[in-house]
Amino acid sequence: TFGKVLLVAGSRDMSGACILCGNSILRSGAGMVKIISNICNREILQQTLPEAMLYSYEEKPDEKKVRDALSWCDVVVTGPGMGTDENAFNIMKVLLENKRLPMIIDADGLNLISNHEELAKLAAMREGGKTIMTPHPGELIRLMHTDMEEYVGNREKLVSDLAGKFGCVVAAKDAVTLVMQSNKNKLYINTSGNDAMATAGSGDVLAGIIGGLTAQGMNPFEAACTGVYLHGIAGENASVKSGRYGMTASDIIKELMTAMGGVGGTI
Repeated sequence: TFGKVLLVAGSRDMSGACILCGNSILRSGAGMVKIISNICNREILQQTLPEAMLYSYEEKPDEKKVRDALSWCDVVVTGPGMGTDENAFNIMKVLLENKRLPMIIDADGLNLISNHEELAKLAAMREGGKTIMTPHPGELIRLMHTDMEEYVGNREKLVSDLAGKFGCVVAAKDAVTLVMQSNKNKLYINTSGNDAMATAGSGDVLAGIIGGLTAQGMNPFEAACTGVYLHGIAGENASVKSGRYGMTASDIIKELMTAMGGVGGTI
């Protein structure tokens, strides 16, 4: 009853993003997680995330098994460390053809959409508000086919245009993260977090948190706003314990339960 999340992540030599995202999905309260990843990640995933179910493929993924996993889950999180090769393209195509499920798209999932018009069209055809995109500045620039000068000078409009282009919720990550939804006159400006969170894997953690919250019944815009805020609070708590220079994404996950009101929590 706390939701089932399908995580499509990781590729050869890129198991870390999958582990960080899967762990944050579970730590944010989702009931079950199933991971689709390359078989080279199977052993480390079984050791580090024994709570997760796993479908690992060898040469190429079985499309039927991917569709069966989509029938099983309530929410999809895709992109962290999944690569942009032919296998990643084919999986992403199957995922985007499903218009029913809420879907959080991060990292390589966004890069695939920006690189392939076919995937971009499928993403734009999904049910309005069911997609959450979580781009950092570089990914946002690629999705909108623009440059850093335009981003710096007109960031809010770019975020709004991206939300409108794909009919989605956008959580645009930066020192101050903005969340917007297409066709809604709402802009959420996040104030939590600090510069210690500008570290590898932090975005994978955020995607997982948003996925876990969506699985528990939050609508996508609410889940994105809440997830961004909790991510920042956990980062603030982690930086106090680990220091701003040495903090890692794993430290953010460790503080997530406290940020969500667990033992010692105040929110």
